[in-house]
Amino acid sequence: MGNSLNLFFILIILMGRCSKEEINSSDQKTIKYTVTISASVGGTVSPEGEKIFSKGTVISITATPDEGYRFLKWEGIEKSNPCGKGRQLNGALSNFCHLTTIINSNKEIQAVFQKAAQ
Repeated sequence: MGNSLNLFFILIILMGRCSKEEINSSDQKTIKYTVTISASVGGTVSPEGEKIFSKGTVISITATPDEGYRFLKWEGIEKSNPCGKGRQLNGALSNFCHLTTIINSNKEIQAVFQKAAQ
């Protein structure tokens, strides 16, 4: 009787441990965030719109100004980088800006453009 009782308690302990690990690992896999990507007047972004990403996903966004506009900045992103200020691409000034970021929360990201100086 004592051996079967000990075996019963060991099985309960093992089952409890497995369940917790499975719950924790599945919780991490199901964390999703909504990211809305848009552009102000004067340009476009790709991808665009509302997207759902898993936590930790690395995304890349490209902002391209329309003719007569220039890329100014990213809004909704910490430590955003200015683009198009003397950056060279194949010997010519770049007319687009790439942003790469890690998704760790819901975000609204906007590329902001302004009219280029005439």
